[in-house]
Amino acid sequence: PLAAGDDSVADALHARMEELQFSGNLTIGGAPVAARRILPALYAGRDFRLLWNDEARIEELLALLESAPEHGLEVADYHLGALRARIAAARLSGWALDKADRDILLSEALIRFVYHQQFGKVNPVALDADINFTRAFPDGRRPIDAIPGMIASPETLRVQLEKAIHRGPIYRAFQRHLAEHRRIVAAGGWPTVA
Repeated sequence: PLAAGDDSVADALHARMEELQFSGNLTIGGAPVAARRILPALYAGRDFRLLWNDEARIEELLALLESAPEHGLEVADYHLGALRARIAAARLSGWALDKADRDILLSEALIRFVYHQQFGKVNPVALDADINFTRAFPDGRRPIDAIPGMIASPETLRVQLEKAIHRGPIYRAFQRHLAEHRRIVAAGGWPTVA
């Protein structure tokens, strides 16, 4: 059963998901939510209860998102600034809407990161706005089934992704070369050829 405080958070999550479903858009702290179909189904299937209750798991996700450049991805795609602001607001205020917004942005960031890891990143405007968020997760499960399990698993998110998304030697070589090129650029770049 839900406690009184849980009811207000569930109401806030429900209201946010209705806004996303009916308007097709939701922006939280300047961060647009892209998983327009997944998130409403995910939270409805859990009676609009929070997914992110473990502070250590939240910090683990933030560290995982900060590792995006290791895979040729941009940290900015995961709205870390807005995410950190919502985390701080939820901790400070304890308000239901702040907790709901934090949970939504955490789930959105994990979904984006998994999809980018599995399928790469495309410009959704150039193709289809839902292209990045309509396919099964790496283990074949629907995201609404996989996300709660990933969050609750005793294994780290990084380990779960490494097991689910098989990286071959070519991918690892590209990662090493990308890191080397970034070191060269950070050291001033290549010498000028006269």
